[in-house]
Amino acid sequence: MSKKVIVGVLAGLATAVLYFSFVWIAPISLITAFFTPLPLMLAGLSFGTTAAAIASILVVLVATFVLEISLAFSFLLLIALPTLVLTYLVLLNRQIENQNGKRQIEWYPMGRLLTWLTFMGAAFLCIAIFMAAGEEGGLQGQAEAALLTFFGGREQIEEMLLLTKSAITADEYISAVATALPTVAAIGVVLHIAANAGIAQRILTRQGRAIRPSPRLHDLSFPLPLDLALALSAALSFMPGEAGFVGASLAALFVMPYFLLGLVVVHAISTRWPSRGLFLAMFYLALFVFSALAVLIAVLGLLETSVGLRKKFAAGAKNG
Repeated sequence: MSKKVIVGVLAGLATAVLYFSFVWIAPISLITAFFTPLPLMLAGLSFGTTAAAIASILVVLVATFVLEISLAFSFLLLIALPTLVLTYLVLLNRQIENQNGKRQIEWYPMGRLLTWLTFMGAAFLCIAIFMAAGEEGGLQGQAEAALLTFFGGREQIEEMLLLTKSAITADEYISAVATALPTVAAIGVVLHIAANAGIAQRILTRQGRAIRPSPRLHDLSFPLPLDLALALSAALSFMPGEAGFVGASLAALFVMPYFLLGLVVVHAISTRWPSRGLFLAMFYLALFVFSALAVLIAVLGLLETSVGLRKKFAAGAKNG
């Protein structure tokens, strides 16, 4: 039996334990839910996509017989499939000639990895919108119903708003949160897989078992299709009714990579600043307290794609 098969089976068993713990044991469900893709990523990024595929198939089969087919399908769609696609793309490479005429390996760029993950999140969002199309109120109506169930009814929401001295009504609150909820869930899926890939790569790099070197965040950039997707979804958001809801949801999702790029820009331009550590600590504290700052960071990321702020700053720093 090859090492890939052994590693795949072991990773599958570890993933099954985490996933079943998430389903069965409530107190630790959030922890196990977060780390469920990690064994798959560890297997894939050290032994290849085949090992991760073996692990995923094992979990799906066991979940089908031990749990139920709907939970097995959820695992396949939300965890296994994006993990396998990302693992394949992370390990994708080609031979190129450098400036000295020597052959070297060029790995699939990080910006394209995040772009594919974002498009997968968009696909999940569109599937959810399509599946809820026959229900009353569509996906937004389903989100409102789920929100009311979570809080235990409209009265509880009204009491919460009264205690917080909020100026909005319960209906406005429910509508606003329900509108954002599907996009937040899609972004959560994307960040969930990306975070576990980052953790797995860090662990494997320290152990010397990673197949590819870790990508550099400072080299992050995005391809043209992501720009076009953001522009089209933003235009669609101005349409009335369900079309506007779909456009706004997708636009919010497609902005997320540019927010990450904006953070990279902040780190890049502050490289030579005195007390940089203190600045970054205060910056992230402000970002946590003032959520509107996230919009400015996303705008900074969008400016980077067209203006090239990092290059301009680097040139200015050299001239200074």
